[in-house]
Amino acid sequence: MTRDDIIRMAREAGLWPTEERSKEYGIPTPNEQWLPELERFAALVAAAELEAIAQMIEDAPPLVEFSQNNKGGCMVCGFTPKLASAAIRARGQA
Repeated sequence: MTRDDIIRMAREAGLWPTEERSKEYGIPTPNEQWLPELERFAALVAAAELEAIAQMIEDAPPLVEFSQNNKGGCMVCGFTPKLASAAIRARGQA
């Protein structure tokens, strides 16, 4: 996620007010000093979402027995929920 993405989403959420709104509500106009906190917040939200998705995959019902390989994954492609959830969690580490 880039700084521009974070600022765009902060604007959409009303956390990065325009100069007009800053004057209207008597709050400081956003500037570069706000970015470290916004970037940290965005990283925390993204990490929580990745973990929730990884957990959903791990908790998915198993495949029907006749189509499972010896690791509980798909006999045809080798996909397993543990591989998928590990890949999702690894994405959050990059």
